[in-house]
Amino acid sequence: MALPEKIQERIEALRRRAQEVDPDLATEVAWLADLYIKLEHNLLKLSRVSDRMQSQIMELNEQLAAAAVTDPLTGLANRRGTMERLTALAAQGDAARFVLMLADIDRFKSINDTFGHEAGDQALVQVAERLSTAVGDEDFVGRWGGEEFLVVLVVPDRAAAEARAVRLTEAVRDQAITTPQGPLEVQVSSGLCWHRPGRSVMQTILFADRALYAAKQAGRDRFEWWDEPAADDGADTG
Repeated sequence: MALPEKIQERIEALRRRAQEVDPDLATEVAWLADLYIKLEHNLLKLSRVSDRMQSQIMELNEQLAAAAVTDPLTGLANRRGTMERLTALAAQGDAARFVLMLADIDRFKSINDTFGHEAGDQALVQVAERLSTAVGDEDFVGRWGGEEFLVVLVVPDRAAAEARAVRLTEAVRDQAITTPQGPLEVQVSSGLCWHRPGRSVMQTILFADRALYAAKQAGRDRFEWWDEPAADDGADTG
């Protein structure tokens, strides 16, 4: 970047006046002017470097912020990211109507023990992809931890929730997982629970977890509801 035109003009004027008064003074002024120009150029370079560094720092901060809420293996929101989205959704109060579906890969430990952790990782990645593809436009999937995924189903009623849960279960079951050891059949069991205004998100997750346990006890590769006898509000919610 060149020096501002006014500064260049003043430097040249000073050089001419010094030449008229004293050649030695003119030499000194010329040296000082050249030094000033060099310093000014260096300062401009430093300014550009500083701008680039600030841009890189901002980009790095954005990447760190994204990494803090993202599961590095599956690319889904991690537990923290999922809770942030859930909390924001639940804050809508009566306007928020959704089902929490806690899905767990069946017999995941035996996958790791029999085929190795690389196969287990592939199972997690591909199950995450299938769940993400099978959900509705307003739904979202997060990795809750280990082999568990938390799916948020934004649906109007129980029938719609069950239809989506069936689709998600079948999306995992109907195609084998690709692993270095060959194809691997994988299923998920799930627990479903309506979130109700006034109840904490963690309480709803706890109820979904109890329903998940019931699905495991009932034979796996299925889903079960957490039904609340006192929660009948006249709608077919369960």
